[in-house]
Amino acid sequence: MENEQQNSPIEGDVHLSNRERKELRKQDRQNERDSQTRSRATKRFGMWTGVILVVGFIVWGMISIVSYNNTDNGGGLSTSVSEVSESDNVKGNRDSNLVLIEYSDFQCPACRSFFPLVQQVAEEFGDEIAIVYRHFPLAQIHANATLAAEIAEAAGEQGMFWEMHDELFNQQPTWGSMTAADVREEFARYAVGLGLDMDQFNSDLDDNDVTGIVRDNYRDGLKAGVASTPTFFLNGQKMSGFSTAEEFISIIREEQSKL
Repeated sequence: MENEQQNSPIEGDVHLSNRERKELRKQDRQNERDSQTRSRATKRFGMWTGVILVVGFIVWGMISIVSYNNTDNGGGLSTSVSEVSESDNVKGNRDSNLVLIEYSDFQCPACRSFFPLVQQVAEEFGDEIAIVYRHFPLAQIHANATLAAEIAEAAGEQGMFWEMHDELFNQQPTWGSMTAADVREEFARYAVGLGLDMDQFNSDLDDNDVTGIVRDNYRDGLKAGVASTPTFFLNGQKMSGFSTAEEFISIIREEQSKL
């Protein structure tokens, strides 16, 4: 093993003058300071690189959640989705040839922000449009989203899907941060407030049909390329290129004019 101690140039050279020795010691101290400076700079670089990466992922995640696929096609429609089925919850005229499908998450803040816009569309277009709500709970980040979707479907078994839909979005700030045990009780209060038969409601909530609807909606969304909520499809094509309510409604008007 090579563990013998080696003499420094200062200690090993006995022919140096006192002045030369002082200069060498000074140079050694400077080299040591330079080494420490480089070490600190390297640590700072690593730290800031890590910070930049973390911030980058956070920004990417935020963009992903609120992104509406504003592709370079100039705005309008792209990508396809499955047609309306009997199990879909529809507001307006189910037989309309103007169909707006929303993939949404009841616990998603962005979805709640679009809630008034969808209501506005329903009021402006009335029986000229079919508005379809499909579940796309982002369970990885919204712990109560799947149960909320099932709650809405259980209410739908008594013809109260849209009333529960509205209540869940209106009360999202209340139940969004609750624990699993507390949120179930909170949802039960909403059901009581809507006048639902609670025995039937609880039975339907545990029914595989309700769970299956939510699961199938989510799978259908994945097949259609849904990656964030809310995502809208108009007559089977994904909506994009809008940043205001006016632009959103304008796209619907334009599509209606083609029918």
